[in-house]
Amino acid sequence: MQQLNRANCVRAFTIAAAAGLCVQGSVANAQPSAQPQAQPAAPTTASAAGTASDPAALNPADTPWSLRLSGRAWYVAPSGDLQLSSQNGLGSTVKLSDLNLDKPRVTPFVQLDLQADKWLLTLSGGGVSVSGVSLSPGAVQIGNTAVGAGQAVDAKFEYTTVQAMVGYKIYAYDLSNDREGDTGDTALRLHALGGLRVHDLSTKAQRPGVAGSLSEDSRTTVDLIAGLRGELQIARQFAIEVDLSAGALDSSYSWDIAAAFAYRPCTNFGVQIGYRNLGVQVKDGSGNNQFKWDGGLAGLFVGAQFRF
Repeated sequence: MQQLNRANCVRAFTIAAAAGLCVQGSVANAQPSAQPQAQPAAPTTASAAGTASDPAALNPADTPWSLRLSGRAWYVAPSGDLQLSSQNGLGSTVKLSDLNLDKPRVTPFVQLDLQADKWLLTLSGGGVSVSGVSLSPGAVQIGNTAVGAGQAVDAKFEYTTVQAMVGYKIYAYDLSNDREGDTGDTALRLHALGGLRVHDLSTKAQRPGVAGSLSEDSRTTVDLIAGLRGELQIARQFAIEVDLSAGALDSSYSWDIAAAFAYRPCTNFGVQIGYRNLGVQVKDGSGNNQFKWDGGLAGLFVGAQFRF
């Protein structure tokens, strides 16, 4: 019992001493001092933008580097004209819609952005796979498969794209304070980018139940691309993002336009909704013996962003 009372006394004394120090500090701060006070240190960039206790106030532009992972669900449908190479050089050009391959579906698309000061490295990739059975509107030859009018065709279309780009911030303006830089609540940023875009395309077509009627073909091409990325940050938590790029190599070319609206309730997480239109021409060979897809992918997307 004596030990318990002694412990209680020690605890009470400690609390009282701490309270006394707090009161003494408050009184000392309240009393004017004859000595001139030192000027407070200028706030650092990070403290000017916010503190760790208020993550929504932090500006990603204030950090020397950041890593952002974006995962998107893209509701997309392929379109365009398709021609498979044939051994007899009589391949026909058919529309994906005639093969019932223009059905929209949800497909994943992932993007990784690494920003170091004014430099930006962005990696992205995604794809779509569609299959369908249709009745041929007329007599055509899909690759080596001859199809008569009204005959059934079982077809499959698979497309994957991967791109890698390096960018540099060429313009930044703080709209909230009307000055150069992008550390304010409302800011505009613009990056110039350059890199590679890879297209991988695989197609199959056959008449159901007919032996030896399978025709399949695939191509992988690379485009040299250049583009711009613009971001308008509004009141820190909202942003409008636009990506534009285009390029070509040999007989293939592509262009890509994406626009999104993002909401970031805190520094490390955000959601977005937008629209993307990717135009592609993959071509190999010439005449009726060439492989060619002249089309694209377009649709709305929703996604989430994670910043590290």
